[in-house]
Amino acid sequence: MERHYLYTGLHRVHYRRAGEGPPLVVLPAMPGSSQLFEWIAGAFGSGRTLIALDLPGTGESSALPGEPSIADYASWLAETLAALSLPTVDLIAFEASVAVATAFACDNAASVRNLLLVEPPVNGEADAAAYCPPLVPDMEGSHLARHWGRLRDSYMFAPWFDRRSETRLVRDLPPADRLYDEMLDLLRAGPSYARGWALGMAHDWRTDVRGFAGLSILAGPRSIERLRQDGHLADPIADTDDGRAIAEKVSALVAEQSLADAPPAPAVIPCRGEVRRDYVRTSIGQMLVRRIEGDVEGGVPLVIFHGSLWSSANLEPKVKALAGTRPVLTFDLPGVGDSAPLEGMPDMVEFAKIVVEALDALELPLVDLQGGHSGAMIAMDVAILRPDKVRRMILDGVTMFSDEQLDEMLPVYLQPLRITDDGAFLLWGWHFLRDMLAWYPWYDHSAGKARSDARVLDADGQHAYFVDFLKGGRNFAQYYRAALAFDTRARAPMLKVPSLYCCSEADTLREETIEASALSPNASFTFTPGRATPEAAAKTEEMYLHFLDGLPVPAF
Repeated sequence: MERHYLYTGLHRVHYRRAGEGPPLVVLPAMPGSSQLFEWIAGAFGSGRTLIALDLPGTGESSALPGEPSIADYASWLAETLAALSLPTVDLIAFEASVAVATAFACDNAASVRNLLLVEPPVNGEADAAAYCPPLVPDMEGSHLARHWGRLRDSYMFAPWFDRRSETRLVRDLPPADRLYDEMLDLLRAGPSYARGWALGMAHDWRTDVRGFAGLSILAGPRSIERLRQDGHLADPIADTDDGRAIAEKVSALVAEQSLADAPPAPAVIPCRGEVRRDYVRTSIGQMLVRRIEGDVEGGVPLVIFHGSLWSSANLEPKVKALAGTRPVLTFDLPGVGDSAPLEGMPDMVEFAKIVVEALDALELPLVDLQGGHSGAMIAMDVAILRPDKVRRMILDGVTMFSDEQLDEMLPVYLQPLRITDDGAFLLWGWHFLRDMLAWYPWYDHSAGKARSDARVLDADGQHAYFVDFLKGGRNFAQYYRAALAFDTRARAPMLKVPSLYCCSEADTLREETIEASALSPNASFTFTPGRATPEAAAKTEEMYLHFLDGLPVPAF
């Protein structure tokens, strides 16, 4: 499935799309996102354009403001389908998202030909506090263990919190990789993850669809009797998580008549004053790009590269701050955040080649580059690979390790994220990230290795950091390993473009950065205030802009 963004007024909509033909729009069970349809998309067969939406506040779609109602969700859906140029659709909704679909169909009956409800709520009196306990991050990471256990038990008991033999569900537990995706959806929805679920469970969806001719329902055996009592017939399918069963029903629904084919996905138009997200196609798959237009036309675009453990998400404030007279963009690099991974253990040249592909796809013939730490390494190789494409470059901290140092570090520095049924990898990852900010190297917890530039995040900041890491958790070691193994002493002399090497005086890579600057022709070095405070970050960005504009770089 290809991933897309859509901007409608104040809303950012993320969705996945596959196939060609008449539109089949899917609303996932909240707080799940469209990523879960990666597991069953093939079961829907061919001949349709499958469009799976991230509902507001789930996946990568922005949340609705204030305290929204189901009517607000239905209005969002109407606005989204209009922006996708889909006047009439077949619509499938799962669990609590059924309420969004039926409220929309009630007000827009001509826009829905067939409506398929999968496991619609039958317990409107359900206690949201019991079904969806609070998600409150704490510094110990105990919230991760609690919610992983809850997620597992939702496949073992009905309801999940009533753990008795009489309530045990006899079904397969999904593989750990799928539970990982569901956990990621929960964590990125954050403390308000239960909002849509609670609204959907409380809504009287039955009233919305009384007399609707194109209605069909799929439900498991525990729900059938309740639905029949309400005057609805439900097909007795024992496991509605089975994509093949759903696909059979879909095939029967769509065989009678055809809708117009769905048009191509609309393009995202970059704008001033707002960082917008989009995807660009490369030979390995899609790469996420965040972009903002400059205040004036004609400026050379600045491309910023993120470090190894964060995606480009944390660069959005920096992207906005540096826009001014130039467009600024940043990518999630392969295997990080929301970009497709490379195969195996690639070197930095392979990363750089994909970046060049993305720049060509965006039709950017000339750019400036900026990167820090791992991001500086990839900036170097992009400039070496395509010096004709790079005008100026800023390298804020660079790695430079000897073979002996690498032999010592690599076996322990980059432990893979081992995804297991017990969820132990969550706590490992949580404390791995905390240690990365506190020690250098992270695994040496002696007092002498405490970082002088250590950052201590609060629980919410650590949670955001962890979710960003988890999005690329399966592949995070690729980029980090490539950066650590980068042969800076051999590559720095190959740089021909004007380059500013810089770092804060507390940077763990301070000495390496100074040494590398002396190896590069057409390069200079300066200390910056760093980014520890907003004031320091603003001064550092001012120094960047002077260099990019060909002006003397001020001392701080």
